[in-house]
Amino acid sequence: MSYIGPTTLQDHDRETLGRLFAEGHSWRVLPYVAGRETKKDQDARTIYQGVGHSVELRDPDSGVVYPVRHLYIHSSALAQHEAKRREAEMSLIEAEVKRMQGLVNKYDYKSPEVIVRRVQQKAFKKRRASRYFDIEVVEDASCPQAPYALTYRIDQARVARDAALDGVYLLVAGGTCAQWDDAQLLREWKGQYKVEHCFRLTNQLFLCGPVFLKNAQRIVSLILLIMVGCLVAGLIERQRRRVLAERQAPIVGLMPEGRDTLRPSVARILRAFGDYSLVLIKTADGRLLGRRVARPNRVQQQILEVLGLPHPEVVFGGSLFVASPPGG
Repeated sequence: MSYIGPTTLQDHDRETLGRLFAEGHSWRVLPYVAGRETKKDQDARTIYQGVGHSVELRDPDSGVVYPVRHLYIHSSALAQHEAKRREAEMSLIEAEVKRMQGLVNKYDYKSPEVIVRRVQQKAFKKRRASRYFDIEVVEDASCPQAPYALTYRIDQARVARDAALDGVYLLVAGGTCAQWDDAQLLREWKGQYKVEHCFRLTNQLFLCGPVFLKNAQRIVSLILLIMVGCLVAGLIERQRRRVLAERQAPIVGLMPEGRDTLRPSVARILRAFGDYSLVLIKTADGRLLGRRVARPNRVQQQILEVLGLPHPEVVFGGSLFVASPPGG
């Protein structure tokens, strides 16, 4: 059994990384290029660097020792994203705190408790950058008309410590994967998005949520139906990807606002048939004369051609289309 997965950097992970650098390790460029960046210039691509080391985990009950590989990854694109997000949050917090400095001793900003609470509610909110700000309400008894002042300080040392780890995350690999080199570990991990895509597809198509079933057979039956649906969805996507890549002609009008696309999702394809219907032909007094499927519109017809499916009349056979006798 093997596994590769990311984990959030904890304090002991940061200490381990610092120790590795102190022992002479350094970032090494890993030869990986994301598929979406293959057409970019070399200088515009994301640079991945790694520092890895191996550890051993011992099962306290059996005494078996398991080798585990820890690989620290630095992504230049992720580093830029995290730096921009931190700077943006700090700018928003600082602007809000300065605005509130002008409100102190006015309205209900007339006690230290209320002032601090307002800063936490309006400026800090749930912003991660709030940990860089130290605020203090200073009282000046010699000025009874405006006794309070709001001050703040930015912990630049903490900002620098966090900035040094921008774009860094940790991959943990066990089993046979623990014997792979760093470049192979990164490639394998990056390829796992395909599995995650299948999970997202399951949620999008089948709205998986709590299963209120108590009978094991019914639960198994539901899982079987979902897996069959996922298999069909996977085959639809495979066919769509293959055909559209060959002919390089988009499906016209499938997307919102009538836009064309070369990469429609399975959910979008199925949604195009959401209004497709079976038409019942009846007399004025309600007698059923026959059944017909609706004629596919322009978008639906294109999808049928891409998937290599015949007209629904052919798929369902003639039983649905034979008119019932007048008295039937």
